[in-house]
Amino acid sequence: MRTNFVKATLLVASLLFASTAFARDGVFFNLGAGVGFLSGMPSIKTVGATSRSVQNFPAWQASIGYLHDFYPSFGAGFEVGYGGFSKYRYDFPAGRLDTRSSELNFLVDFAAHLKKVDLILKIGAGRNTVDYTGLEKANRTRIQPVTELAVAYYLSPHYALQITGEHVFGTKVTSLIPAPYQAPSITALLFGVHIKFF
Repeated sequence: MRTNFVKATLLVASLLFASTAFARDGVFFNLGAGVGFLSGMPSIKTVGATSRSVQNFPAWQASIGYLHDFYPSFGAGFEVGYGGFSKYRYDFPAGRLDTRSSELNFLVDFAAHLKKVDLILKIGAGRNTVDYTGLEKANRTRIQPVTELAVAYYLSPHYALQITGEHVFGTKVTSLIPAPYQAPSITALLFGVHIKFF
């Protein structure tokens, strides 16, 4: 009987440890890098440029947030992030115009816990800014809806490898400055780390 009691105790302890060792709630930090694409930027013909070049790499994003587990298999929270994405260069007879896209986003997170893997859906809004340098110096900002889907694989209770797909919903851009700003869509694929502090 004593042997059965010891086995039962060890089993319960192992189950408790398994359920708490990778508890995901708490403050976290994300850092990722990869590629980012802008869709809807104007063509050479549309803006009267002689050529155009695009730099999609590197895109990057960092965020900090908090996740609370309402159940062992489900949590929800929020995060605030900032990142830089594609760069475009338009060449004109009078010179060049460079554009750089960045985003400050505010997201609500919904996380499903599957053993050492988290599936995370993020929905919110981003403050998308395009900075212009060269022939003109200006910036244009617009609030746009954002969605992200991330998969995190935990190496330990505090560290995970993470892959994130992000899409910022924008519109087709038909002109550059000084015309009214139209926001392009952003699509990014980022690889990085997820760090939980406590």
